[in-house]
Amino acid sequence: MASSTACHSIPAVSIGSAAWRALTPDCTARVIGFSSRGVFLLVPPQHIVFVSGERYRSPLTINLDRSDDRLRAVEVGAMARFSDTRLIFPSIAFSISLAEDVVWQCPSATGAARPSAERVRTLRAIAEGVLAQRGHDGLAALLPTLLGWPATAPLSAEQSALLDRLSAVRRAMRVGDVSALLAGLTSLLGQGRGLTPSGDDVLIGLLLMLNRWHLDRDWAVMNRSLMEAAYRVTTTISANLIEWAASGQGDERLIAVVDGIATGTTSIDECVDCVLDWGSSSGSDALVGMTVAVTARS
Repeated sequence: MASSTACHSIPAVSIGSAAWRALTPDCTARVIGFSSRGVFLLVPPQHIVFVSGERYRSPLTINLDRSDDRLRAVEVGAMARFSDTRLIFPSIAFSISLAEDVVWQCPSATGAARPSAERVRTLRAIAEGVLAQRGHDGLAALLPTLLGWPATAPLSAEQSALLDRLSAVRRAMRVGDVSALLAGLTSLLGQGRGLTPSGDDVLIGLLLMLNRWHLDRDWAVMNRSLMEAAYRVTTTISANLIEWAASGQGDERLIAVVDGIATGTTSIDECVDCVLDWGSSSGSDALVGMTVAVTARS
């Protein structure tokens, strides 16, 4: 194992507030997975830190000024440790220097939400842009039906079943049936493949919209039940993202979209770009969740 004193070190451009709190002195983390844009670390007991060269910030992300080829050499299961404000990867002789003055805190929602009809109009425009550029990737095929448009492509049996569940969730939200709502949302946990299954991405979008803008209700009881279930049922990465969405916080791209829908402060084109840039199809899946949340109040 290489000595930490021989490490090549680069500074972090930004570190999310949750990642900063998770990296306590002398803690040890383990590499649990990769995306095309970075490395996921698990910090005991169940905290996720994402090390990435992308520019968008999130509560869980350590942002570098670029993707570093050295990180691509680290293997799943490799250990990292936090010591003397450095996150050290001994197996690849690499470290990242961290400082409190680059800690990023997700900004609070500001202003008032627009009337429901205006929120729906903006949502429809974003969905049109996403469908025009990305077609029916991920769960985007569900957007036309959820928005009351004619279906443009046949749904698979799996997509049809999910659409039925989301329609039931929307009905439960409209009538205030908390039991049915919780059952429907819990059934989405872990549905799909990957580090963040598509059902979890839907939940992230829905929870972020509801909790950042409240939409006339207090969702604390629902949030608590879903977070507890998430840590039991789905991936730890998804559970962390769901927990932060339930507090109205998340990746800058998703924040831009929900704020754009609620207040019109983000342009339609920027919202579309943010949806398409969040993962390969995760952004479209999150938009489905936002759609359920917004149209349930229309």
